[in-house]
Amino acid sequence: MSIEALIKVNMPEGFESMNPEGIDVKLYSTTSGLTYTSKCDASGIATFNVEYGFYEAVAQHRERGENTIDIFNGRMERIVLSESAKDGETYTINLTHAKLQQLIIKEVYYASCKKDDGKNYGKDAYISIYNNSDEIAYLDSLCIGTVNPVTSNSPSNFTKPDGSLWDEIPLFMMAWQFPGTGTDYPLQPGEETIIAINAINHMDIASQSVDLSKADFAFWDPLLTAASVPAPGVEPLNMIWRNNGTAFTISLTGPAMIIFKIPTSAAISAQAYAEDSKNLQLDPVKPNASQKYLMIHKDWVIDGVECVTSASKANKRIPNNIDAGFTYIPTSNLGNSVCRKVDEVVDGRTIYMDSNNSSEDFEVVPNTLKK
Repeated sequence: MSIEALIKVNMPEGFESMNPEGIDVKLYSTTSGLTYTSKCDASGIATFNVEYGFYEAVAQHRERGENTIDIFNGRMERIVLSESAKDGETYTINLTHAKLQQLIIKEVYYASCKKDDGKNYGKDAYISIYNNSDEIAYLDSLCIGTVNPVTSNSPSNFTKPDGSLWDEIPLFMMAWQFPGTGTDYPLQPGEETIIAINAINHMDIASQSVDLSKADFAFWDPLLTAASVPAPGVEPLNMIWRNNGTAFTISLTGPAMIIFKIPTSAAISAQAYAEDSKNLQLDPVKPNASQKYLMIHKDWVIDGVECVTSASKANKRIPNNIDAGFTYIPTSNLGNSVCRKVDEVVDGRTIYMDSNNSSEDFEVVPNTLKK
């Protein structure tokens, strides 16, 4: 049996006069796995005729200006289209707005490989940050963190009464920052920098792994005895916050990762911000637990990628204006990464897809450092 469903998009504040006609809307069936696509009419309504089932709706649009690209994203989960649902009922998505950034998370290698004896090997994780623009970007003072919870199996407890995520994002265990005072660490257009958990040659341990002794930076601190000392030439990031434990910065079970900067308007360094107890938060559902989280406002985030455990365990931890979707690796221990798809190549420089929706922007590939 089929049913008609109308998905209406509302433009965000400041863009109310913008014509929504042509905005793409996709309806994902979490029951069958099918995807339905439609475009909005002039009133902002996309019409679907679909089978009964459970659905998620995603709307996205890119508007190119002279020097910028405006990105509009929206998402609605848990849409139930059944015999009891009203035929032709309208479901509304409120779009959020973001501007395309210079720096993006290009790749996350987290799902491990196997050692030669067949055992799983999970100490070779890394993340790639890429300059997706045509101007020099600077890594100085850029921060990296993993969002709590470290797995998407259960929903985040940091939610508002309406179920949406807080405006402040909780970081888990640790936060790191690139050194430099402004222009010490340039990243040229079309270049990437690699940050490794253990910056050593892992192929000496597992031939299916990668050589991270040539990484650019490392998540390493002398107090973190679980991490290997970086190979010569690999520069450690500065740990600006550590709660407790020696958990991996890159979760092996689907990390939600963000890169961000504390704004200069805050008149405080990232280190000082992290050391201020007012910026730490207990779990609102478990206020008596000892674990605290460093809270980062969503407006400070430059880019984020929501890697989840699986499509059926895809509870969101990153707000939709940063990442309206998610990506995942179906089978672990095969040496695969999630990596952005190529959008276009201009004068030899690769430009990667960046719609702030990992469901559209990323694909699973063999990790790009494997030789």
